[in-house]
Amino acid sequence: MVCEDTKALLPRLVRGELVGEEHGRVETHVSTCGDCGDEVALLEQLWATRPSPPEGLAAEIKEALARDRTRPHRSLGWRLPAAAAAVLALGTAVLWQQSTQTRPSQLAQESFLMVWPGDGAFVAGEPMFADLSEEELAILLEELGG
Repeated sequence: MVCEDTKALLPRLVRGELVGEEHGRVETHVSTCGDCGDEVALLEQLWATRPSPPEGLAAEIKEALARDRTRPHRSLGWRLPAAAAAVLALGTAVLWQQSTQTRPSQLAQESFLMVWPGDGAFVAGEPMFADLSEEELAILLEELGG
């Protein structure tokens, strides 16, 4: 046996998992190879000083797995509607913020389609604030809550 093949089997040797002919070949190689013998000694020390799991841990894990298997899992289909609601809320907030930051001079330059209550007239494609004075624009803006 070569060292490379033996070293792959050394953890199993230390744990006592090798049997028969395989066990014999590894033991023979380790007894004649100093490097592999040193590695076995180190692995045996590590195996002897390994921490032991708390008593009853295996039983607790098995019980938890059994409970988890019997409990119905909730659907994760709520993520898409939640994401859509978040996008809608953020988009609305951005649009609202942009509309409240619009200055009267910007409004005067834009064309609107607007229905004034009681007026019955549509203003289409015309800058509807062009004829208003600065004072009238300020009053309008104040009335609109801006």
